[in-house]
Amino acid sequence: MRANEVKRFLSELYNAQKGGLRSSVLLLGGPGIGKSTAVGEWAQEEAARMGKEFVDYSDDLADVILANPDRYFVFHNLPLVGCEPSDLTGHPRLTDGRVRYYPLEWARVMSKTAGALFLDDFLDTQRMDVMSAAYRITLERRIGYIYLHPDVQVVAASNTPEFSTLSSRMPAPLANRLIIVRQDPPTVSEWAQWMNARYGDGWDRRVLAFLERFRDSGYLFQPGKEAETLEEMPTPRSWSTLAVLLAKGAVEGEVIGSVIGPEMGEKFVAFLSVSVDPEELAKKPEKWKELNMDAKYIASIMLGTAIEVKQIDKWLPLLNEISRESREWLILSAMAMPHEKRAQFFSPSSRPGPRRRDWSKRLKR
Repeated sequence: MRANEVKRFLSELYNAQKGGLRSSVLLLGGPGIGKSTAVGEWAQEEAARMGKEFVDYSDDLADVILANPDRYFVFHNLPLVGCEPSDLTGHPRLTDGRVRYYPLEWARVMSKTAGALFLDDFLDTQRMDVMSAAYRITLERRIGYIYLHPDVQVVAASNTPEFSTLSSRMPAPLANRLIIVRQDPPTVSEWAQWMNARYGDGWDRRVLAFLERFRDSGYLFQPGKEAETLEEMPTPRSWSTLAVLLAKGAVEGEVIGSVIGPEMGEKFVAFLSVSVDPEELAKKPEKWKELNMDAKYIASIMLGTAIEVKQIDKWLPLLNEISRESREWLILSAMAMPHEKRAQFFSPSSRPGPRRRDWSKRLKR
């Protein structure tokens, strides 16, 4: 499943099991493909559907939530690596000659309100006592001696053993009691849509040009051949980091390899050496035919960010020149547009004339 399919599945499962026994979900997939992001976005969307206020949990908000628990839908992201057993069961204290387990603040919250408990790195912890406590949460819906609220969905996530030497396999009876879902990496188009929605103009779209240029090579997700490494690798997460850092002018040259890995970094830096000025192309559209393939990818992306609705006549000769070669270049330009700009171009109320409408139709086909 891709991220959107995972979110749709979680929504259907969550609502189908209301009022009954809730099954826990184990989400498996490679590193950096957006597993935790997909679950967090689903939680936000589910909160909106239920008419509740979404809360990304922190202990500072516990008293506010507990004062009116029906108001909130709480998302708690709990990475298991680094946890102690008491972080999942509560702390024992001697009281009146008896040992009592005092629950953690987040456990009290998740017992009183609807929400999602996300157990990250589920198969990566090396401590069996922590794993036992985590298994109990997924199977019995208990945190120590406190039961989760009936409308709390438990979702665990983990890398698979081929990507991490820390990841282990589960006993078959345990696996049989979980709903196991595999999440696939996003496509380049899906990644670009997510980046537009998340960062707007705050990311460098030359990264998109590079990933589209080499889409068939699968550069978006190329985990290392070895499960252990001291180098970064290209994943949707690392490309996102690079695109944001480039937009802020925070990385350049060899440093780029520190974000996406040295081998991929060299290829990307070489790609960036291609220089294209969309303003000059607009003045001399015939120059489009003289560009090499790398330059056309960069030009298409830069065109999507440079073009403005109010100045569409200025760009139309170039757009027509590009479309005569292939409408795929125009689609790439549209992908690079932030949502607000794209809405302007495709909104009927914003279309100034037939020439502008003609170009819009070409993009929509």
